[in-house]
Amino acid sequence: MLYRAIRKLTPVGIDYQSVVFFLLDLKQRTFPLSEASRPVACHIIDSTQDQWFRILSLAYPAQQFHLRMQHDCQQCHIAIVDGNLVGYAWVTTSPCHISEINFTLPVGLGRLYIYDCFVESAYRGQGIYQSLLMTIIADYRKRRWPNQYRTACIGAEPDNTASIRGIKRAGFEEFTRARYVHVGQFSRWYGVNSLIAHMSENRPDQVVSD
Repeated sequence: MLYRAIRKLTPVGIDYQSVVFFLLDLKQRTFPLSEASRPVACHIIDSTQDQWFRILSLAYPAQQFHLRMQHDCQQCHIAIVDGNLVGYAWVTTSPCHISEINFTLPVGLGRLYIYDCFVESAYRGQGIYQSLLMTIIADYRKRRWPNQYRTACIGAEPDNTASIRGIKRAGFEEFTRARYVHVGQFSRWYGVNSLIAHMSENRPDQVVSD
């Protein structure tokens, strides 16, 4: 609510945006248990030949997910309840442009960034988002890529309390609040230096977009 109020009070011609970033140490020993109120099956889509990818593309045609799948650094995780596709989340291990704050987040070796997460409105408030995030964490921590990754990062707008609640319940902790101010030809970012330092690794790579 405060974030919305600040944006409403921002003078015309000034663009103000903010994103809260959360980090999770994939090397820690314990993680919270899922609080989903109904069974949730999570599936990794890593090929356009996957039957669930065809369902995903038909359900959300405007997203053009097939373009993301052209990059090996991109993976889509989906949530399935009673045989229905009810949500998804994307993971990248390459630098990612975050349109909300016009900022490219470095994603170095041993790090991953979770973005573009969505749960159908009829299934929200049931712990599905938390379960989806926890499955991603488990996969990158020990199932498919054991000992290769050490830090997971995710962001949310400050007024998206439902997403922030799911993120925290999945074990993430708030790391920084990044703010972007744009006036005419002037742009300034605040609160990103510590995030850049934490997520950086000197590795040339293709930038993907959220």
